Amino acid sequence: LGTWQPPCVAEVSERPRASAWAAFCVPSTERVTTARHAVVALEGFSQALLPLLDGQRDHAALEAAMLDQLAKGTLSFESPPPAEPAARKSFVADRVHEALASLARHGLLAG
Repeated sequence: LGTWQPPCVAEVSERPRASAWAAFCVPSTERVTTARHAVVALEGFSQALLPLLDGQRDHAALEAAMLDQLAKGTLSFESPPPAEPAARKSFVADRVHEALASLARHGLLAG
């Protein structure tokens, strides 16, 4: 008998990196197969965040990139985010934190 450790992390790092397979799949589909061989359906925010997870950006840079997408209109939410800039920034930061935790939990982060 042997064991195999999937190439994924359970904890979100300071500079998160998506698995190569997830990064490859996400532009063309909302369903991604994880390193654990499970299929995960990603919601829109995670789909927009995942391509940014290259291991080069820290959490602040990821939040800024997602705020930029929101400002450009390429990112939307079911309920509108707050209009006030500080509240909007906090709203997006919370969503980034939640999405990163979910991606890690599903085995879609490699670093």
